[in-house]
Amino acid sequence: MRRRLTMPQLLGQVGHVMQREMQIISDALRRNDVELVHGLASFVDPHTVRVETGTGQRLLTTDHILLAVGTRPSQPPGMAPDGQTVMTSADILTLVCFRRARVNLDFP
Repeated sequence: MRRRLTMPQLLGQVGHVMQREMQIISDALRRNDVELVHGLASFVDPHTVRVETGTGQRLLTTDHILLAVGTRPSQPPGMAPDGQTVMTSADILTLVCFRRARVNLDFP
């Protein structure tokens, strides 16, 4: 019989998988001479981006620009997440245990 993972074990495994996947992507970008610039970006023109980084401002000009904007959990209208009954995807990662029944709803 297969043993059920505890929440800390599950989160540890999720973290390990995420780190491995991020390393694979990072290695592929590096092999293809892709420079990653982290910060707040805005277009100056169709081929130039201004990036506010933690150390200042950079203007980047190139033929092709890929913006990877990331995501943050959204709050459903009229339902404030409380971390107990109404949760975001980020709240789920802080749970100590899962209940046997849970309803998941996605909001655009």
